[in-house]
Amino acid sequence: MNEADIIKTDGKYIYCVDRDYSWKSKVVVFSADGKDSRKVAEIDAFHEADAASRDEAEEWDYYTKNRRITDMYLKDDRLIVICGDFTNHGSHSIDMSHVRVYDISDIENISLIDTFTQSGAYASGRMIGDMLYLVSSFVSNDGEVIPACGKNAEPAPIPADCIYATMDADTPEFLVISAYDTSNRDSRTVTKSILGRVDDIYCNLDHLYLYSTEYGDSWYNSGLSWKSIDEFDVRTQIIKVDLSDDIAFSAYTEVNGMVDDQYAF
Repeated sequence: MNEADIIKTDGKYIYCVDRDYSWKSKVVVFSADGKDSRKVAEIDAFHEADAASRDEAEEWDYYTKNRRITDMYLKDDRLIVICGDFTNHGSHSIDMSHVRVYDISDIENISLIDTFTQSGAYASGRMIGDMLYLVSSFVSNDGEVIPACGKNAEPAPIPADCIYATMDADTPEFLVISAYDTSNRDSRTVTKSILGRVDDIYCNLDHLYLYSTEYGDSWYNSGLSWKSIDEFDVRTQIIKVDLSDDIAFSAYTEVNGMVDDQYAF
């Protein structure tokens, strides 16, 4: 299993995400030569210049107004870069999670070979083999009710039979999960969604677990008075996802209290 990071190395090169507090960010590649290390390449995901073609770049204008690299994976001769795309539209904003797959077999001629986009702000992800499991959180906005996903520049609404809800769903947010094969641009990408939030995830080779903390009225109305967590109406919702057959939501439960952190989970 492969977890994302902002620094990766294959032993020969070091790949570093270079970003500041602006949305502009890029990947800088250095040779791993000790005191003789040097910059050998750069990937600027923010600008259109690294798009596969000028036509694609123009089509992507809707989604590339603000792009920030959040994570990346390194697998064989591919660098998989995860970006957060943010666009203001009048009274609301649109968040998209965007994957860019680069061929790094020739480090001096890095090329973009595939892209994938899904609705929602990037939450987390994992790679098992070549398969990337991408998790995002989508909030319904005016005119943007159903989350979307898709290759290249045209995300399409997720089909109704791939959208789920728990029995007591009471949130306008969707979890969006995609199983995306980073090694084959012609393979089918499976995306499903469920009403709910996500704080963090835990993943093994067979299952993905997503959890979120829900705070009741007693929490928000407590003011500055001190109480133990047990005295508040705080619950953790847990969703289990089966990865063995595409993506299947297989179990749901709630427990009292909150998770200390990802490691406790």
